[in-house]
Amino acid sequence: MTDAPQTTIVFLLFPGITQLDFTAPAQALCRLPGARLITCYQIHSAEAVTVLAPPEDDIRPHGDALVTDCPGLLLGILTA
Repeated sequence: MTDAPQTTIVFLLFPGITQLDFTAPAQALCRLPGARLITCYQIHSAEAVTVLAPPEDDIRPHGDALVTDCPGLLLGILTA
């Protein structure tokens, strides 16, 4: 059996978001083979975070936009 390649999924979180806003998408996307869920914390600024590699499990980048050019990184962003 071959191990699936890792896929990293990033969600942008912001004040006022509820668990229900991202539970269903997170549950669906986490079922992808090799998927890893990453969240980002929105700070209401002009800060854009460039994601060059998956952040450590206990670190959530702070910013208001996420960008990457890395194959295998999937950026998922929730909006109000």
